[in-house]
Amino acid sequence: MFFNKFQEELVFVVVFFILIVAMIFKMPKLEYIDFKLIFILFDLMIIVYIFEKSRVLESIAMKVLNNSKNLRQLIFSLIILSFFISMLLTNDVALFLIIPLTLIVEIELKKNLIFPVVLITIAANLGSSVTPFGNPQNLFLFLFYNFNIINFLKITLPLGIISFVLLSATLIFIEKKEFKREFPAVHFTSKSKVIYFSILFFILILSIFGLINYILITIILLISVLMFERKALFKIDYFLLLTFVFIFLIVGNISSSVYIKELFDKFITSSNRVYFLSIFSSQIISNVPAAILISHFTDNAKELILGVNIGGIGTLISSLASLISYKLYTKKKNKIEKKVYLKLFIYWNALFLLVLTLFFYKIKFLSIVF
Repeated sequence: MFFNKFQEELVFVVVFFILIVAMIFKMPKLEYIDFKLIFILFDLMIIVYIFEKSRVLESIAMKVLNNSKNLRQLIFSLIILSFFISMLLTNDVALFLIIPLTLIVEIELKKNLIFPVVLITIAANLGSSVTPFGNPQNLFLFLFYNFNIINFLKITLPLGIISFVLLSATLIFIEKKEFKREFPAVHFTSKSKVIYFSILFFILILSIFGLINYILITIILLISVLMFERKALFKIDYFLLLTFVFIFLIVGNISSSVYIKELFDKFITSSNRVYFLSIFSSQIISNVPAAILISHFTDNAKELILGVNIGGIGTLISSLASLISYKLYTKKKNKIEKKVYLKLFIYWNALFLLVLTLFFYKIKFLSIVF
């Protein structure tokens, strides 16, 4: 059991050991931690659990699938769901919902859907890039640079539009095979609870935009959970929250080093370097740590936001959501299927990464928008 937990929380374990090493050289300070981000992530996890338990997302997804008349339309529906759900409830949540649905479709159609799953994963990572609360790095950068929603969307919306166009174009590789399958309808439970927590979700968004104190909404949520859904407190991914705390402490230690600061100051001398460094570093250390680290050494927020979001596609570790997708889909697959998945994942992620990187650099789309 310990070994299995070690495997499941490998990122947490690695970050924890890096923190221990960092503490040998210098003790981190509590002020390094972005408590607003930690509290908002905690609140999001509670609301997402309520939505998942009520099956409201699953209900919507099944209705969409039942309106599909052929395989291409069905796959496109799954991609759309992944893309837009990730905007509202993070890329992790989108994949936790859509990948199990895709496995159900596989069984119903008796057909391997590895390629569509890769596209669904890319859709979740790119769809989440549009909103401040779509993924952790966006939430952090939105708060760190004190963005307002209009200026933030000016950066991310073009990326979202181009990404959606590219994803739509990949459908030509999906056969247009007709089928007559009726997926079982899912009815969500406790409408009043769903409505109540939807209102709290809206208030939480207002707190992200700085219109309501984030501590106030956390208190309201805790009281609500204790009254209506105490189990939610045991379903929070505390390992993920602690991982963020450790990353903040590590980055705080690194950024306070005079030598590291001088090194970054010499290297990050232009917006283009920030853009490419954020993409490259995301492939190695994942886009969340990359966003937190680089943000301490640059004011080029636009290029950093684009870089870490484009950098979320690429390697399997460039986004934690990609790892989640891989684990969910390949859990009961054989070695050959796992190899095929990795092969297709690397190929299509590399292709999307190359096209988006060049598009937002070579065509100078940034200068047109801003």
